[in-house]
Parts: sequence; C-alpha cells; structure tokens
Amino acid sequence: MTILTHGKERLTQEQRDALVQENIAEMGMFIGALIREGQFLKSDLDVPSLEVSKHIMSWAKEFEDKYQGPDFDYGKGIPELGDPAGYLDAIDNFTDLKMREAGWLTEEYINDEERFWHDMEYYVDIEFRVTRTIKVKAFSKAEANAQAEAWWEQVSLAEAAEKADGVEDFFIKDSFRVDDASRMY
Repeated sequence: MTILTHGKERLTQEQRDALVQENIAEMGMFIGALIREGQFLKSDLDVPSLEVSKHIMSWAKEFEDKYQGPDFDYGKGIPELGDPAGYLDAIDNFTDLKMREAGWLTEEYINDEERFWHDMEYYVDIEFRVTRTIKVKAFSKAEANAQAEAWWEQVSLAEAAEKADGVEDFFIKDSFRVDDASRMY
C-alpha cells in the first residue's frame, strides 16, 4: 500500500522499517571504517559491541524519524548535517555527529578541516544589560558558547561597564547556527 501526501508518494510503514534496517547497515559500515582508520578512540575500543549495536539501532531509527528517508527533500539542504549530497551522505554525517556526541572519535578526526562541521558559524546572543549578538566559528553549540565566554574574558570590565551602565553580569541567552538566521530578532 502506497500512501500519498500532498500529491507525493510516501513510503508505507513496512518500507520505512526496511529503510531503518538499511540505515543500520550503512551506519555499521561507516563505524567499521572509522575503527579500521583508527578514528575510534582506543580507550573506547573496550566499549562492548552490544552497546555500539544498541546505539546504531537507536540512531538509525532517529535518523529515519527525523529525515524520513528518501522522502526528504535533500535539495533544500540539511545545514546541521553539512548539506549532504543525498541520503547516504546524510546518514554518514548523522553518524559522524552521533559518534562525536558519544565521545568515540579522536581529537584528530574531530578537528580535521575536512569534517563538515569545521568552522560552522554560530550566532551567540549575549545578555549584558541589553542583548548583543556576536558571530563565532565553532563545530557545536557548546563550543560556540565557550568561544563567547572566551570573548567576554577579553573584554575589559571598564569597557563593558562603560557600555552597559555598570552592570557586571554576563549571560549567554541563546546560540544558533548562522544558517538558522530566522531565529534573529
């Protein structure tokens, strides 16, 4: 049974379940390649294969739920996945992010300039009496916040107080990717 939504053919639940299985296979091959290349942290090689398998199954389902397999319009881009060329690139980039979040990648791999997340730009809303937005290059929201804090440490208190009537508190209100400029107020 094929489902039509807005005139576009949609996959059935059975077809979606089959795609989750394909996602599991693609993610497994991708992670296997990372292990062969030495990009999986050696100290974490002790991670039981069952744990890695559980993560892969969870990630495969999460990917399918979020991006809806080949039904997703990749032409519109997926900025958080580095605007992949298609379905398989999207799965690989998604797996890259999940591996990074799990702490299973080497620093060398994470900092490689070829990674799609290298030098992503974020806007960070800083509240200091009034909200000010600065732009930083980072590979994650957490790193963008850390860079904003480092920026703040370099601002002299006298200079800051002069610009904000003596207020001394610094607060990060929000961070978001530059390509999500719709969040700008």
